[in-house]
Amino acid sequence: MASGGYIVQTNQNIASVLQSGIDLQTSYKLNLNNFGNLLWFMNGSYLLHASTTPIPGGGSYDCAGLYGSTCQTVNSRWRHNLRTTWQTPWDVDLSLVWRFIGKVGNDNNDPNPLLRFAVYGAWDVAQPAIPNVSYIDLSGVWHVSKAFELRAGMNNVFDKDPPIVTNPSLQGGGQANTFATYDVLGRQLYLAFTAKF
Repeated sequence: MASGGYIVQTNQNIASVLQSGIDLQTSYKLNLNNFGNLLWFMNGSYLLHASTTPIPGGGSYDCAGLYGSTCQTVNSRWRHNLRTTWQTPWDVDLSLVWRFIGKVGNDNNDPNPLLRFAVYGAWDVAQPAIPNVSYIDLSGVWHVSKAFELRAGMNNVFDKDPPIVTNPSLQGGGQANTFATYDVLGRQLYLAFTAKF
């Protein structure tokens, strides 16, 4: 996620990079009287620019909203985590999380002349884009006592597969046929506890 805007330029004789974005963080609490509280937390990020100027005085290209051999990673414009938690009056908290990663286009198909057809020499019809991807996670915490807490949950409840990337040169983060940006392990269950002595 973007953490604000910054410019990296260390020398006039080398490439320059501009990375900028807008972060959004919100929270809300609703009192349900005898039924506890509902809490909402949203962390989102909108990527404005992921621009590179490879040669000083030359052209630039912007990878915001793109992925591919030149842009390397998944640069979705918008992504967020939205958590809803029900704090029950029975010492149990139940949470649902929606993880969202926005769609990205193939940089090879971008109209910018520094990107267009750079890899294939023509339009990539096999994988012009990766669509929006959403994951749902569920979790619960039981506050058994002041000294003991039990946690359980399920990530990627619907066992959604990561998008497959057909070009081997596009695979990032050591993952086979996809990017590490996406959930590559599928549905995961966990159980843990915390004890204070």
